[in-house]
Amino acid sequence: MAVPKRRISKRKTRVNMAKRLRKVKNVLKNVVKCKKCGHLKFPHMKCPNCGAY
Repeated sequence: MAVPKRRISKRKTRVNMAKRLRKVKNVLKNVVKCKKCGHLKFPHMKCPNCGAY
């Protein structure tokens, strides 16, 4: 079983969590409405609701 060599400080864990949250927020900004049905989808992808591009 893997064991860490050193303890990670609270500051480092908070910084890493902030980085992960920033990535998630950037993904959520990139959502658009489908032109046919108005369902939320990612740009350049087919709509999961109606299948329109």
